[in-house]
Amino acid sequence: MSFLSQKPNLQKKWLEIFNSIIRLKFYTYLENNQSELLSRLDSEFAAFVKTHVGITQDDLRFFGGNTLMGLAYLTLIRMFETLNSELDSDDVDRLFLSANWEAIGLKSFSDLENRYNLRLNVLATSTAKGKKYYDNDLEKIHFFIRKIRNSVSHYRYDHPNNKSIRLIDKNQQNTIELDVVMPYANFMNFCADIGIVLNDAIIK
Repeated sequence: MSFLSQKPNLQKKWLEIFNSIIRLKFYTYLENNQSELLSRLDSEFAAFVKTHVGITQDDLRFFGGNTLMGLAYLTLIRMFETLNSELDSDDVDRLFLSANWEAIGLKSFSDLENRYNLRLNVLATSTAKGKKYYDNDLEKIHFFIRKIRNSVSHYRYDHPNNKSIRLIDKNQQNTIELDVVMPYANFMNFCADIGIVLNDAIIK
């Protein structure tokens, strides 16, 4: 029996989230195929900013910066908040750990690093008292996803350049537990992929 059949309210909320997921995938499709549509949109945006805001900058991108983060926020945060409000914590963990991550080519954490071109500077392995956060690659992927969610939620990210994003997360002791850099388009694809894998797990 699917999670949706057990939780009617989840079905309505999840449909709205899935609509955001599809739009994220469409953006990454355009980006990965170097669509002329994005180039035209960026040119129109730069012209608009120059005329109506008075800023001239050749490398402005409509989907760069906070626009990108806004789309990621809608997907990641609503996804987590909806699951956490409609399912108990054990069901959420079971959902993540039972999802078919191999459907997007993830058999190991190294696969995740390669797929999204991550530059992973820090990823914690245990608490200050030595309790391990994960024991295998699947749990490590789950931990990484939660750290990314926290980074976006708490505005712990910056923009090394117009084409990449750096995400940081800290624990309650202010110790950095995540520090990762990835291309913008890959980050969008990462968020959308999470949604699609979880969607398949929820409806099955």
